[in-house]
Order: sequence, then structure tokens, then C-alpha cells
Amino acid sequence: MTIERALPGSEEDPFPLSDILDHRDDIHAYAYVPVSFGATATLTLGASFDSFHTAELDTQPLNPKFGLVWNVFPSTTLRAAAFRVLKRFFVTNQTLEPTQIAGFNQFFDDLDGTDSSRYGFGLDQRFSPDVYGGFELSWRDLTRTYTDGIGEDQDERNYRGYLHWAPHPRLALAAEYQFEEFQRESLLIRGDRMFLGLPELRTHYLPLDISYFHPSGLFTRLGATYVHQDATREDLSSSQDRFWTLDTSIGSATQTLRLGKPGCQEPVR
Repeated sequence: MTIERALPGSEEDPFPLSDILDHRDDIHAYAYVPVSFGATATLTLGASFDSFHTAELDTQPLNPKFGLVWNVFPSTTLRAAAFRVLKRFFVTNQTLEPTQIAGFNQFFDDLDGTDSSRYGFGLDQRFSPDVYGGFELSWRDLTRTYTDGIGEDQDERNYRGYLHWAPHPRLALAAEYQFEEFQRESLLIRGDRMFLGLPELRTHYLPLDISYFHPSGLFTRLGATYVHQDATREDLSSSQDRFWTLDTSIGSATQTLRLGKPGCQEPVR
């Protein structure tokens, strides 16, 4: 078990800090226990505790953690997870606590104090020595508390399928489909100011990737991602956006040179 006490975070809040917010304090403790069932399954049981205090939020949640990785067959792996997380203060965005449970990420770039629960299920399958694929489903429920006590709920859904193929020892191909859906409150009121947001946002991603590896250690990679977003605004009107992002790189076993911007536009959040 580790007890962490972090300094105030560096992330900027969406609203100006309150004049009475003179410090942020967080005491965090966690413990994880892996339980092996022979060579085929590993169960992760854990929990974390936070004593989180700011001028606007004072909470002491106990966060249970559960994860399962089960090799149902030699070529088939099932993953499942359910856990609760309180976004605490991170010093330089680093932590010794495990960041994933059964392959599902615990920590996101949320506002400090965000209380979230995530549930996930995944299946990974090796079809042949050269072909590997699978799918993953996850749900995430969040509650944010801003610096003036305003609360906001958000639901996130993520569905992902992927396929990797190595047709030649020097060549690797990858394709993936990912769908994200965000549903949240669209109206926030702070004093005499009103903030409007996006109640619903749906995003489709289609990344395609090809990589070449030379016996000398030199490699090159070319990737393209198609993004399609559909947003519903506060007045119930909708808008769509479609674009491609390109990413290319070359490198060796010791260094890599990126030749291009990973994306020409970032998805709306």
C-alpha cells in the first residue's frame, strides 16, 4: 500500500478559481492483489481511498477495483473490468499506481475531483501466427464538480474493434474501428453567467496503418485516420464534420524521426 500526498495540480479549471480557494489537499492510498488461477486466469482485486479537499469539494470515497484476464483457449483471451476512480492531483501527471486494469485505462485528463466509474469487456483472438484481432466495449459515468460547486454528469460509451496482420516478416498492417459517444448536461449557470455545451457528441474513427521493418533496424510507418463527428447542440440542432489525419515516421532501434503532424484537426470534446 502506498500513501500519496500531492501538490496542487497545474490543470486550468473551466471557471476562474474562487477567491476563497487557498489550497488543494488530497491524501490517496491504494492496494492491489493479483490472484492467479493456474496459468489460465488472473483476477485483480483492489481498492483506493481518497481524502480530497478543496474550498468547494470535500469528499472521502472508497473506490473498488476489479479486473479479470482469462485465457479461455490458448489463442483466446477474455478481459473484464469494473472500477471507480476519483481524479486526484498528480505531480507532473505521474503516479506509481497501476494505470490500467485488465487493459482498461483508469486515468483520463479529467478535471481534478471528477468521480467516475468504468465498466469494460474485451475479447482478443489470435486467428493464426500472423493475424490477431479483437473487440472492446466500455462504459464510463462521470460526475464533475467545478470550483464554484457546480456539478455536471456525463456518460461515455466506447466501442472498438481491431485487426493486425503481418503478411511478411518485414511488413505489418493494422486496421481499427472505434466509436465514441458522449452525453452530458448542456447548461451550466454560474452567478449571472450561463455556459452552453454539447449535450451529445458521436465520433467514428477508422485508423489504417502500414509499417515496414528492415533487418538493419530501420523502420518506417504510414498511418491515416478517418474521423466523422456528429454533434447535437443545446438548441437541438445538429452538425457534422469529416476529416482525415495523416501520420508518418521513420526511425531505427535507437531513435525515431516523425515526418508530419499527427493530425490537422482535433476532434471536438
